[in-house]
Order: sequence, then structure tokens, then C-alpha cells
Amino acid sequence: MRDLSDPPVSLLGRSRAPAFGSYGGALPPVDWAQLPTRGRGALRTKHWIYATLACDDLLVAVAVIDLGYATKVFAFAFDKVSRSVVARESILAPPKLARLASSLEGERLIDFHFGGSTVVMNRDRHAIRASVKLGSIAIDAELDDTNAPPSIGAVVDLGGQHFHATEKRSLVAWRGAVVAGTQRWAVREGVAGFDFSCGFPHRKTHWHWGYFLGTTAAGEPIAMNLVEGFVGEAECAVWFRGKVHGVGEGRFTFDRTRSYGKWEVRSTDGAIDLTLTPCDVHEEFLELGIIGARYRQPIGLFSGSISIDGERLNIDKAVGVVEDQRVRW
Repeated sequence: MRDLSDPPVSLLGRSRAPAFGSYGGALPPVDWAQLPTRGRGALRTKHWIYATLACDDLLVAVAVIDLGYATKVFAFAFDKVSRSVVARESILAPPKLARLASSLEGERLIDFHFGGSTVVMNRDRHAIRASVKLGSIAIDAELDDTNAPPSIGAVVDLGGQHFHATEKRSLVAWRGAVVAGTQRWAVREGVAGFDFSCGFPHRKTHWHWGYFLGTTAAGEPIAMNLVEGFVGEAECAVWFRGKVHGVGEGRFTFDRTRSYGKWEVRSTDGAIDLTLTPCDVHEEFLELGIIGARYRQPIGLFSGSISIDGERLNIDKAVGVVEDQRVRW
């Protein structure tokens, strides 16, 4: 297990340089405008919040991404019973239509309106009220992170005056209603997670990612966030028994020519040894001249083991996602 530092009070230290590190806890507000002008002038911010809500028979994801030159919003709902995506929606909207918070502690996390589409997440004391309407997908939910384990936060130097800050929060309690296509779920007890990211990636960026919210084979709540490339080891973690545990960087083995081929998912420290069997695939492709993205996110079942503090935890058909992302920002 990796040791995680306490989060910094401010994004920038006394020298006005970013507070680089891997942290067990919430990041301070991420305001890159505080950077010296010389470093800021050549950089373009990419900012997103990705929320995942899960329960016994559902996994639904919603993402709002400020690309600078455009606003990207998508959502999908995966039905565990049929093992298929029952609804998916994707919007490419004009720039600066989304207002995204500078941290997951913000009062207004997401405020996006475009035509008949809406994604709003506001914090009211410890509860987060989520209201989403994207085509065939509608969500009305309340999320409570009061008793959630600590986040993992990372502030990373990507080299060449490119910096990135990210925070992952998992095992957040939620309840509410989800409509996806012709199906409706009334959820009394579910778990949710957030991916907050804001920074200046290199123009060409590539990463692999794995994430799940679920239980061990023995029925204990557990979540995992694993990445290879981009931010790397600094954001890799497992949440278990109320704690966040830092793990090694991810290693993903898969066949890019087979959308439904299995993924081997491991960490460099040996803590993660999982296989994801895809049931469905969410894909996004964008080509706008010199700008483009190829995004493939298989959704399926994780099985294998995770080792935490010398204890081997069996994972059996936990629903989650993996991702192969290649971007020209």
C-alpha cells in the first residue's frame, strides 16, 4: 500500500507552484488562474465531473466535460439483469455552457442547460441534489457523502508546464429514481462515486482506466479507481472498511480489435488482480480537424482479487467499467 499525505490547504504553495502529491482526503478548490501568468498563457483548461450511481441492478453514469472549445455531456444506464446498456445519450454543445465547481465540496457542482437537456447537482448541507434530463435518461436523486470514506486527491506535474488535479470519491450513499428508456428504478440504498478533474493535459493524451463500486464476495462494500498513464499512480486507490488505500499504477491488458474481449486489470504493486468481462460498450468518437477523441468504455463484470493490508478480498462479478481513451485536445 502507498502512504497518502494529508491534503494541502491551498492548491499553490508559498512559491506559487502547485502542491504536487497524492492525498488521502478532499482537495482544496482548484483555481489554476492563480498560476503565474508566464505559465498560464500557453495552457488550456480541461475540466470535468463524472458521476456514477449504482445499486443492486443498475449502474448509471453522467459526465459533463468543459473542453474549452466545446462542452461534452453524456450519460448511459446499464441494467445488471439484462447485462446491457438500456439507454445512452450524448451531446456536443457550444463552449462555456457548463458551470463546474472548483472542488467536490462546492455548493454548485454542476449547472448545465442546453435546449431540453439539464444536468444540475447542488450541495445542500451534506446532501447533493441531482437532477438530470438527457433525452431518454432522467435522474432525480439525493446523495449523502457524510459517511463516505476519504477521497483520493492528486496534483501532478505532467511535464512542460502541464499540470492536472483530480479527486475521486467513492461509496457515497444515494437514493432516488432513475428512468432509462422504458425502464424505471426506485432506489432506496445505492452507492455513488465522483471523478473531479481539472488541469492542462498535453495536447495528445492517452490513458486506460478502471473503476467499480460494489461489494466483495463476502458482501462488504468496496470500490476501486485504477489508471495507467496520464495522472498515473497518484490517483490509484481502493476504498474498503471506511478507508482509502493507495495502490500502484494500473496495468491493463486487452485486445483493442475486440470490443467485447476480456481485460486483465492489475496494479504494479500486486494489490489488484482482476479480469473484466464486458457485457456492453459505451463509445464516443469526435473528429474536428486537429482536435479529436476516441473513447471506448466497456461496461461489465469484475472478478478476481484485491489485497489490502495483507488480506485477500475476493471479487465476484462486481459491475464496473474500463476505458481506453485517446485524445487530441
